[in-house]
Amino acid sequence: MSNAAHAVDGLPLIGNKLQAPFTQAQDAGASMDHAGQHLGAAVTTLAQVMGSVTACLPIGLGLLAWAVVRLPYVRRAGRARALSDTAAGMDVLALAALTTAGPRELGRIGPEPANGWRERDPLVIAALATLQLDRLGICCATPPQPVPPTGR
Repeated sequence: MSNAAHAVDGLPLIGNKLQAPFTQAQDAGASMDHAGQHLGAAVTTLAQVMGSVTACLPIGLGLLAWAVVRLPYVRRAGRARALSDTAAGMDVLALAALTTAGPRELGRIGPEPANGWRERDPLVIAALATLQLDRLGICCATPPQPVPPTGR
């Protein structure tokens, strides 16, 4: 349009009047080009934001669901690990094993693990505590030590 405006400028009598529409068309084209570039930049930004949201939303929901399931286990396992450091804690772990383990698991410890626990048999208590720790998925670097007899 710029070349056309320069070409008609040299025409006698009507050159100036013909030049104005070409100049206006050139300005309109430049304005449309500028608007198109801004629209393209806006669409690119929107696409990047939507892509990020589309990716992050399911990942975030998955992590939240994982945390909801995992955090209570972490707390239980932490408490069990802390209990395994004391004799009274070992007794509590043994009681937990007695109340939550199935008959097959308890049968592997001995014929009457409940009687052994009631009589404070240190080997039975250690075996029951180890069973409970195993059921929680806690690996003991050193196996729990038997609870010393209290002198009853």
